[in-house]
Amino acid sequence: MENITFGDLGTSLKFIIELAGAIITIYFAVKKAVAKAFEPLNARMDSIEANMKKKMDEVELQTIKNFLVQELSNIKRDAYPLDEMTKKRFFEEYDAYIAKGQNSYIKHEVEECQKKGLL
Repeated sequence: MENITFGDLGTSLKFIIELAGAIITIYFAVKKAVAKAFEPLNARMDSIEANMKKKMDEVELQTIKNFLVQELSNIKRDAYPLDEMTKKRFFEEYDAYIAKGQNSYIKHEVEECQKKGLL
């Protein structure tokens, strides 16, 4: 211990700092290269995600439509009495249908049933 000078400590400290700097530089270079290599894959995955969301929205809309048509058919046939919970569920689905920008025969049928007091 007696033979270690401040110059030796300074040289050792300088080596450690330079080594850390080199490691950090290599880390960020590799990270950047990996990110660049995965850009096409990320773009493709984003495209797949967008397509899946579109298809899921279409399926959801079709499910809502099917539910509304079935319920309207039951209401018109007086298949079963409508309780408040059924009406609430019907209008939740109907509001979701309208919120999705749909305005078709279903809206006409709902208005007709409301005029007749069925809803």
